[in-house]
Amino acid sequence: RGTIGRCMGDAVMAVWGAPLPEQQHARRALQAALEMVGCMRRLADEFRARGLPELRIGVGINTGVMSVGNMGSQFRMAYTVLGDAVNLGSRLEGLTKQYGVSVICGDSTRRLVDDWAYRDLDRVRVKGRDAPTSLLEPLAEHRFYRVTPQLFHPHQAIPNPNARRGREPCAAPRAPLSCRTPGGLRLMRDCDFLE
Repeated sequence: RGTIGRCMGDAVMAVWGAPLPEQQHARRALQAALEMVGCMRRLADEFRARGLPELRIGVGINTGVMSVGNMGSQFRMAYTVLGDAVNLGSRLEGLTKQYGVSVICGDSTRRLVDDWAYRDLDRVRVKGRDAPTSLLEPLAEHRFYRVTPQLFHPHQAIPNPNARRGREPCAAPRAPLSCRTPGGLRLMRDCDFLE
């Protein structure tokens, strides 16, 4: 249900909610990202069996208001999206390597899809923005995870002990970390996911 907006070298930009309206655009983007990561893991096994190097991807997801339409000149025109929300999505993708994760989304996406489990990675200032941005790793839809019954306030942020708030991004966090889940349950990073 998404639209491929641009292909740039080894990168692909996709959009949900344009040109056709999609009420669940943020959810669809998260689902597509985790499906792509799953496909890459299966390919990695096949590549390893053939003695080939492993391929990895990074996905940045952001939700927001964008300029959408045919843009360009009389010589070259393309249907695309532009704006601050697009730029932030690109910045989030660029941070996936530093944090050692495959997918990072912004808080605007989490607010629209609040029934997923997310891991708080950090809060950083990205290039081109003055306000700090929350970095979240989407882990799974509510129906695909099991949680430990340790309760906390549903709107309380569970801090990442490896984060360095307000500074440059830290090295890839590797310790088991707490995550946000719907209904105020606590989920550990190394929990069992249903497939």
